[in-house]
Amino acid sequence: MNTDRSSPPRRVFLHIGAPKTGTTYLQQRLQHNTKTLAKNGNLLVPGRMFAQHQVALDLRGIPPQPSERNNYAGIWHRVVDRIMGSELDAILSSELLAWATPADVARARAALDGRDIHVVFTARDLGRQVPAIWQEELKNGARISFDAFLERLDDPGNKLGPRQVWMGQDPRICVEKWAAELDPGNVHIVTVPPRGSDPDLLWRRFSAVIGIDPDAYEPFRAESNVGLGVSQADLLQRINASLPVDFPVPVYRWYVKHNVAETSLVATGRDGKVGLPEQHFESVQRRTDEIIAYIESRGFHVTGDLADLRPVPGPPAPEPDEANVARAAVSVIRDLLDHLRKAREREDELKAELGEVTGTGPVPVPAAANEHEPEIDVSTPVRVSNDVPAAAARVDPHDPNKPGGHAVFLYVGTPASPLPGVRPMLWAQARALAGQGVRLAGRNDLEQFYAALDLRHDVDTDPGIRAERDAWEDLARQVRENPGTWLIAHEHFSPLSQEMVDRAIESLAPAAVHLIVTVPDLDQQVGRAWVRYLLYAKGTDSFPLFLDGIVANSTVGRAGAYFWLTEDPLLVLRPWRSRLPAEQLHVVTAPEPETQGFAQLWDRVAGVLGVDPGSIDPEPAPAGEIGVHGGEVLRRLNSALAARGVDEAGYQIWVRDRLAEKVLAPAGENPLRLPAQHRTWYERESRLRVDGLAASGVDVVGDLAELMPSGATFDRGQPADLTVSQGLDDMVSAFADFVIWLEQDRQRRRGLMRRGARAIRERFPALRRW
Repeated sequence: MNTDRSSPPRRVFLHIGAPKTGTTYLQQRLQHNTKTLAKNGNLLVPGRMFAQHQVALDLRGIPPQPSERNNYAGIWHRVVDRIMGSELDAILSSELLAWATPADVARARAALDGRDIHVVFTARDLGRQVPAIWQEELKNGARISFDAFLERLDDPGNKLGPRQVWMGQDPRICVEKWAAELDPGNVHIVTVPPRGSDPDLLWRRFSAVIGIDPDAYEPFRAESNVGLGVSQADLLQRINASLPVDFPVPVYRWYVKHNVAETSLVATGRDGKVGLPEQHFESVQRRTDEIIAYIESRGFHVTGDLADLRPVPGPPAPEPDEANVARAAVSVIRDLLDHLRKAREREDELKAELGEVTGTGPVPVPAAANEHEPEIDVSTPVRVSNDVPAAAARVDPHDPNKPGGHAVFLYVGTPASPLPGVRPMLWAQARALAGQGVRLAGRNDLEQFYAALDLRHDVDTDPGIRAERDAWEDLARQVRENPGTWLIAHEHFSPLSQEMVDRAIESLAPAAVHLIVTVPDLDQQVGRAWVRYLLYAKGTDSFPLFLDGIVANSTVGRAGAYFWLTEDPLLVLRPWRSRLPAEQLHVVTAPEPETQGFAQLWDRVAGVLGVDPGSIDPEPAPAGEIGVHGGEVLRRLNSALAARGVDEAGYQIWVRDRLAEKVLAPAGENPLRLPAQHRTWYERESRLRVDGLAASGVDVVGDLAELMPSGATFDRGQPADLTVSQGLDDMVSAFADFVIWLEQDRQRRRGLMRRGARAIRERFPALRRW
């Protein structure tokens, strides 16, 4: 990296839009010349066009689709690391950056601190832009007609316009957020040339801004994003309006956007361009004047001519022709039928191949064979009777009619349930459990922990545990080669993908697999999750900030957020439901610890395992929980330790094992509870959870009503937040110094022991073989 302090910082260009201003063309031309740009232009283009859109979404806190999660989760930080580690200028281009919030912009600015940030905005004549925006909205499912769209654009009471389109188009909204703390010369407005100009002129203007020679790079004719004609756009609008409001977005994108709007309708041709009606020309012209005045007043750097932004009156747009609409509809239906024919042929081929492999002949398929089994939709509550159903009849793992009486119970969580407190009791009572016919797999709790990491492929991420790479297979071999009833219990098995679940079931065969998930009230779960975040992620976010993130992800990005992925029983159960019958999926509700305690929970778990709970001493019971004050001490301690540095072993010994377990947990303070302002959210999420579990048909042990808010939940009062005082800060700082000293002392003693052992071996060679 260039360390010459006299040289100027490297530049980072953020091309934030606007949509429908040639952005796709520019992005594809940059991507086509990535290697040459890095070699000759000293310009880094980190990632392909689609990946750069994912970078923008990740910055904005929008998770990737499940099928893309492995490739794009956390991509913002990876790209920033690449930019910050490079000696080249860099460019990120995605019109999705236009919708960034001020908080998103602040995060981006902080992450790129030390770089010379430039914002680039391509702007186009609104007379051409407005019809293009409407068509793009139609392709993304909008149901609004062009007339209604135009009326809402002019609505003075809605500054963002229909579907918030002005957030991505009006520089007074989208550029100002990025420009707020930048020198005006670092904000570049590139005007899109008027119709009929040289096709390369936009590229030349853009190249001038980012400082490259436009003629030094191969021309690239991007796929034209052809607009629809008036009849084709009218048909698409009618299709959208006829679909159910809750039509799945992924299905819409595949069938309607890609296989209708961007393919079939484009192929039918255009019977006339969608144009700006005369009655709306004045308002568009007025907005244009305001935008130009804003750009001039802010002193932004303009490449091109602001006059290019002034709309030019065009001929009146024709009305949709019903005959053309009908012809387009026939074309769409034909193409979709052809698509379905090919899908059915492929399905028949797969069924024939399956029949050959299994030797069963043709595989009979029910009428809805090409439909996936509907999963529990965790975004919309499933409404069922308010009566909590009786628990389903459980399968007895000791049934002699089962092959060898061979079963394994995977007790997977959730992490913020009482399972972490149950595990020590299980191992303490391992001999008594074996006497009841239930054996714990492995030699100790640590082996089950390593097995969970190995199943999740996490052993490769930590050099300290790479030697445990076959831990899961070792555990699975013990289970499958020894008939009987086995128990594997660890919360790290909670967030498993479908691939991991398939591997687990197949490697445990022929043992029948049962799943146990302990589910506490969400009120308990969130507070425990924050404490786990502090202890195991060394987190520094306050409880309100942590809670805000959970609430925000409850409707957006639930399946990509760690809390929901590990703590939502519906998501935990999802991959198992496709492989195991409902009677082998056991959901144990956790009673309120203050009222019924650990003993009743153990009675329920023992019932699932098929053992007599009275024959097992449920001791040691879990220690007390860390409450709001202890959590705040941990949070501030983590902040102080982050500035000093402490290795994982030292943190485990002195913070988790000593401070948390021996000092803060037994303190007996009130546990964390949800604040009153989240009561509506809490009730809604609890109802979603209860309805989903009731509808799933899984074996519910306990009472689902325990997962609903009690009448006294918000009457207990909330522990007051700790006042930020110098005394507390001094205490945390002193304890951090003490932790560092203890760890250094441990390292010194280990060094002395090594030197002593070496001296003994040198003096007494006969002991070396020891």
